Amino acid sequence: MYELYLSVLGLQKGASLKAIKSAYRKLSKLYHPDLNTDQEAHQKFIEITEAYQFLLRYSKSTHSSSTKQTSSNQSFDSWRAEARNYAKKRAYEEARLQQTLMRKILFSFNTLAFVIAFFNVFLTVDYLLPKLVGMQKISQIEKLMETTRQYAIHKNDAVEFEDFDMLFKANYVFGKIDVMQAQVERTRFLKVPVAAIFQINGRMVRFEQAYGIYHNFGIIIPLSLLGLFLYHYVFRTIENKFTMALVLFLSFAFQLSLYFMN
Repeated sequence: MYELYLSVLGLQKGASLKAIKSAYRKLSKLYHPDLNTDQEAHQKFIEITEAYQFLLRYSKSTHSSSTKQTSSNQSFDSWRAEARNYAKKRAYEEARLQQTLMRKILFSFNTLAFVIAFFNVFLTVDYLLPKLVGMQKISQIEKLMETTRQYAIHKNDAVEFEDFDMLFKANYVFGKIDVMQAQVERTRFLKVPVAAIFQINGRMVRFEQAYGIYHNFGIIIPLSLLGLFLYHYVFRTIENKFTMALVLFLSFAFQLSLYFMN
């Protein structure tokens, strides 16, 4: 039994108490319920805690001659039972603390969930309403290059207007417009620029912005609303709700960064 518990901690016969403690600290961090969400991690945490408690008891007993003389299979079974009970109790307490912490986080997230829902519904309404159209002078147009190890790629055309900047696909605008001004379409409430109409070779051509909260990443809006529906009405376990809350928080942070970049 002694050697079996040593093998659980990845040690060999004759390992010192210092080595036992070191191995337990390393493995407990690896399989701790707060750090490892794998289904087998919980059972593994119990096993290594049980092994540690048994070896700790066994190591202490070797320093007492009286205990050493009375060591028997019965003593080993008793130590093993105590170690197993302690390990299960420790794992239960860790899981309970984890659940308590997740509940507190979810309670706070419920307020943020309302903000996320309102923000995404507002974005949708703002985008569907008729756009504001106004003439904007162009300060400059630049090529945005993406450099690789071998060569540079013309990635986008960056257009700097008087009040804001816009990005368009490469070669849409740079070196092609007739005049340094354009009609810009913006959303009614948030004033997010979504498209611009340029005069190219005597013709008026409309280009939508290449990147932004509505373009390329606009799919985040319906996905966020779907995620909120799943969070409130479908997911029942704390683990699933917590995972969805984390996804929604990160997507909301990304949306805010896109909004303030416009």
